[in-house]
Amino acid sequence: MSIFYLFFGGLLFFMGLAVHKGRAYFLISGYNTYSKEKKEKVKWRT
Repeated sequence: MSIFYLFFGGLLFFMGLAVHKGRAYFLISGYNTYSKEKKEKVKWRT
């Protein structure tokens, strides 16, 4: 059971890293429906 938790925790960590450093914005829920201003805010924060 702990192997499952380690795998799932690692998966979430690397997905977060992909959004933050790799700019994988498609992983953010609803990103494609954001207005241009809101998309620029998201891009500016990273």
